[in-house]
Amino acid sequence: MEHGYENFAYYYNEFIQMFSSLDLTAQILTGILIILLAVGIGYLVYGILWLAFQMTKAGILIGIISTYLHFVILKLIIVAIMEGNIQDEWTNSVNNMKWMTNVFFPTDSKSCDNRVNNRQTGYNQTQSRTQAQPRIVKVKSSLKSTPYHCTECGTQFTNKMVEAINNNQYAFCESCGQLFVIPNQAPTQILKL
Repeated sequence: MEHGYENFAYYYNEFIQMFSSLDLTAQILTGILIILLAVGIGYLVYGILWLAFQMTKAGILIGIISTYLHFVILKLIIVAIMEGNIQDEWTNSVNNMKWMTNVFFPTDSKSCDNRVNNRQTGYNQTQSRTQAQPRIVKVKSSLKSTPYHCTECGTQFTNKMVEAINNNQYAFCESCGQLFVIPNQAPTQILKL
């Protein structure tokens, strides 16, 4: 152990002597090269660790999917014996495998979060916004008496939203961004657009 330390100390002292014998510009360039070398080594270590992590994730995913496929084959055999719809079961299984792959390797973080939330709730919020027709929710002329909630996400209206709606203006839900508008006509209505 001491022999290794002595070698390190010897080469370190040699480097310091060589570095101090250089003129100022050479010292600056050498310092910059040392910093760039350290950063490059850091990126190399990070890349190796990232690659090892991704390979571990891929191995786990392959293990999960192969185990899942064993159960899917068993399930399809049972469905075939019971004369069920094998195509629907296979499509459902393929969608489950795609979902597992997207959870392990998402294309972007927002879509992964949406997929996980949709998978857990069974409700696709983006589909409902694009496919739903505008609905009219009738309310009393004043929103001050009882708490109201967003028809999209269920969040309670804030005081600022209630104040804007009572002043015949528009308001956005602070959680999901849903637009609420009250026309100047009686009875007061909230139009969901």
